[in-house]
Amino acid sequence: MINIYTDFNKFDKNELILDNDAFFYENVTSENFGDLEEQVIKQIDNAVMIDKKIGTVRTSRGATGN
Repeated sequence: MINIYTDFNKFDKNELILDNDAFFYENVTSENFGDLEEQVIKQIDNAVMIDKKIGTVRTSRGATGN
């Protein structure tokens, strides 16, 4: 379930993530991916990790990386 809030006054603003892309860019790297994460990207996007260190992924549309 997703809850949508239009009033942030009830929350500690230091605990809110307002920019999801920036949060994941700063806090999640492919170097930390394990078997579960690789299975998920395979199942969702039919993608395969080529190089965890630089974040290269092969998809049906080609290869991509950071």
